[in-house]
Amino acid sequence: MNSTFVTVNADGSFTANQAFVGPAQSVNLTLTANPNPATSGQTTILTATANVANATGTVTFENNGSSVGTAQLSGGATSTAVLSSFTAPTETVTTSIPLTAVLTSPGSGFSAGTQGSLSLPVQPPPTNPTTASGTIPLAVTVPLSGTFTLTVNTTTWVVLSVNTAGTTGTAATTPVVVTDTYNSYPGWSVTGEATQWNGVTNPAAEVPSGYPAATDIPADHGSQHIAADQLGWQPTDTGTVPSGVVLGGTIAAGTSPNGLGDAFQTLASAAPGVNSFTGTGGVTLGANLTLAIPAGQEEGPYAAFLNIDAMSGTP
Repeated sequence: MNSTFVTVNADGSFTANQAFVGPAQSVNLTLTANPNPATSGQTTILTATANVANATGTVTFENNGSSVGTAQLSGGATSTAVLSSFTAPTETVTTSIPLTAVLTSPGSGFSAGTQGSLSLPVQPPPTNPTTASGTIPLAVTVPLSGTFTLTVNTTTWVVLSVNTAGTTGTAATTPVVVTDTYNSYPGWSVTGEATQWNGVTNPAAEVPSGYPAATDIPADHGSQHIAADQLGWQPTDTGTVPSGVVLGGTIAAGTSPNGLGDAFQTLASAAPGVNSFTGTGGVTLGANLTLAIPAGQEEGPYAAFLNIDAMSGTP
């Protein structure tokens, strides 16, 4: 430290600015790091802070005794030296490294005191993410759902038109609608069987109501009949029909013993499987009917019924 002295001479004059150098100020350093702890390969700022104001000089930063860089004390009210280029070493496990800050070249009027020391934890770099895969088994049981219905018109008489020769009567049935929405796809079948034709003596009394009026009914007409096998059909369908639906075969009027009067005959069927599924709209079926009127058949009205059965599942 420099001091200025004044010398007074015998003649009253004086000599000034005679400088004498006093003892140097000891500079102790404190060392910090940011970040702390550090990660392998990460740039870390090292700061050495002097314990006296206006301290100057060169600070050497060391890792385990080896220099990693130098910086100058700033000399201000809080004198610091900052090394911003230090890179944390690569470590495979968290390791504390010994760092020091040494005032290797003190400025004028200063001397090196205690060095700054820091044990800096250095963590290994994060492991790169890896990918893995696995399979989670899933199971579900879909419950049974759906319905099976048959819709036929039982309140309206189907009147056959007779040709001029009086030998044949023809008509189309009212719609026969089958709806199968079972999700088990059991398949289904629709069959029909004709009853014997009986002579009608009182059309107004027939059930259902609405039988066509008739005149000139013979007195013995109630005993007259036409065999059920005299009725034949050709099955039909309309609209969109699933590919699994198959129409029954044509049965000619007068067929025996396998006619419409002998047993239930197939109008249509659908084998088990998804192609039997009709959806909520169902499938519209029907048949074109032909009645072969026997020669010499007594005149007058006759009535018969075509019974329709439907069954869900394999016939």
